[in-house]
Amino acid sequence: MKNIIFTKARKAFTLIELLVVIAIIAILASILFPVFARARENARRTSCLSNVKQIGLGIMQYTQDYDEKYPITWYGSTYPGGYQTVEQTKPGTPGAFFRPCTSGTCGSSQRHWLTWMDIIFPYVKSVQVFRCPSSADAEELPDYILSSAFSGNRRSYYGVATGNGTTSLAEVQRPAGTAMMWETGISDTGASQDARYGINGTPTSFPRWPSEKEVHLGGVNIVFGDGHAKWRSLQSIVAETGPYDPHPDCNLSTLPSTPYCSKLFNPFRSQ
Repeated sequence: MKNIIFTKARKAFTLIELLVVIAIIAILASILFPVFARARENARRTSCLSNVKQIGLGIMQYTQDYDEKYPITWYGSTYPGGYQTVEQTKPGTPGAFFRPCTSGTCGSSQRHWLTWMDIIFPYVKSVQVFRCPSSADAEELPDYILSSAFSGNRRSYYGVATGNGTTSLAEVQRPAGTAMMWETGISDTGASQDARYGINGTPTSFPRWPSEKEVHLGGVNIVFGDGHAKWRSLQSIVAETGPYDPHPDCNLSTLPSTPYCSKLFNPFRSQ
């Protein structure tokens, strides 16, 4: 008698079962991918905060070495027919690395300026520290901007400050509560790149809610007048900057000059 071998039949997945598995995987992916993206952005925000903290410490070290004065925005000189910025030619410096000016709209046809970043460079010793990991801008553009109130470029714009030159530590009424440097949150090209150089930081260059992009998870990293750095949500910034008496128009959502009365951006206001 021949031996009869019985084999157990394999049960295959049905089409419905495969579709259910695929659907579950798709649902899990849709849930997890945003979580992963947020985690990556949170890591970039932390790295950016480390950058601005180093810059803040560099600025404070500079003030201790130079008569308690904050650094100037940029070096320049007058010449027949207009204003000429000083070009940075030393390789390996921020001024030689960044090239925000693509035309004569910067005040001259020169492309590399000697700015506050070069002034504090001996204290930070890194060009990349001026670049945010989340930045989508071209590499020739830095991502942080120095307040014109601290650098002395537009002291008169803040209403209570007079005279020329950079601001001193003694003049700052609320060093722990006044923004000295921040992320611009601007990725424009063309002539607007000139303001991106970090030489002319005013409240209007701040990422206003909600007219400009959110830099990091709905907020930005800020360095304050005492050198400490902190992430702040844009909602809290708008809430803090107005309106309040005696300047009811002081709000970041308004246009050009009214934000100068804000306590957050005006180091000469005590309250």
